[in-house]
Amino acid sequence: MSDARNLGIVDITDPLVPQLTEEVALPGEPTSIAVTPDGSLARVVVNTSYLEEEEKSRIQQEQLIFVNPATHEVVASIAVGPGPDAIAVGNVGDSMIAAIAIENDAVVVGSAGNLRDGEDPGHPGDISQPGVLESVDIKLDDPGASTARTVLLCAADLAAAGLLYPDDPQPEFADICRGKVAVTLQENNGVVT
Repeated sequence: MSDARNLGIVDITDPLVPQLTEEVALPGEPTSIAVTPDGSLARVVVNTSYLEEEEKSRIQQEQLIFVNPATHEVVASIAVGPGPDAIAVGNVGDSMIAAIAIENDAVVVGSAGNLRDGEDPGHPGDISQPGVLESVDIKLDDPGASTARTVLLCAADLAAAGLLYPDDPQPEFADICRGKVAVTLQENNGVVT
């Protein structure tokens, strides 16, 4: 329901006949959702940028929205980097974290300062920054106090591993297993942990 800027709540009691039961309004386009292992908190990564071809280019922070799964109410939000793509939730050490792949799609500026669509990574008119991983330390008792930390992906390390665009990693998906985070780098055909 991303185009409608809604989070759809679906009853899958009968998985052969899923039923949309509610829509929760969000401030932007949801790109991914994850729920804490105990089911107490859902997090939705929201992309609030709506860049259409030929619009004036802009880069802005996006949001991580916290939703109460029982009431479907938005309870808090925090800022995350531009272009969030996927979120995973799990424990790393004693902390529960959300790992967010910040793909940061290319924002390519044409001669008039307008957005040009469909450009490959590394285009000389790209004003976006390289994609990163955001690690959010989740505060279950006060989600609005959760804090995000940006984890940079080192271009030299990516180049040494033979990736195609080491200066433009473009993280796509994230997962957490046994206290480690793995992130796929889509256009680069690579994975980092």
